[in-house]
Amino acid sequence: MDILGGDKVITDSFIFVHMPRTAGSTIQLIIRDSGAEIINAANHMSLAQSQGLVDRDPPAFTVIRNPYEWYVSWYRRLVQTDRCDFDFRGFLLECLDKPETDLPVPYYIYGSMSQCWSHFVGSPPNLNLQVIRYERLELDLPTVLHDLSRGDIEPEYTIDQLHRIRERPTGKYTFTDYYDKPELIDLVRRSDHQLLRHYGYMFQSEVA
Repeated sequence: MDILGGDKVITDSFIFVHMPRTAGSTIQLIIRDSGAEIINAANHMSLAQSQGLVDRDPPAFTVIRNPYEWYVSWYRRLVQTDRCDFDFRGFLLECLDKPETDLPVPYYIYGSMSQCWSHFVGSPPNLNLQVIRYERLELDLPTVLHDLSRGDIEPEYTIDQLHRIRERPTGKYTFTDYYDKPELIDLVRRSDHQLLRHYGYMFQSEVA
């Protein structure tokens, strides 16, 4: 089964929730190439709906990223693929001004991170969901995949795959100029305050 592009990857032992711009495609490749039994790859479904596709309530995991980094990453991706005519400030204002009932399709292009997170993952906390911080991916993902796969996905395999996939040319750079914008940082702080408070994020990192 070709799982790439699916928002959820459902295996026989766990669900991976692919939150956009959080290394989800990399994780999908690791799961696919590990030989794990893929039951389904679901698009545009909530975690609760995905859990309804199986007879039990399997554990799930996802990755969260510093919200301001998330917007920068999304903006650069959309610009690189000719899907955004705004400057970064205009893009951010467009995202943060979208009513929840007015999200376009694909709904995550011009919506806040909190709206996107709510659609894909649900409101925190979810006791059956493990959340990995993006900046700790290489430290935490090998253990999480090993535990959730009941030992089928070895940590050494995950580490090797992460290094191999991330060594490929991506055309990405470090966008330091986006971070000297206190007004925009404050907009994100106010918009995504619940995610920030729950996961303890601040605005000191840079996007690579």
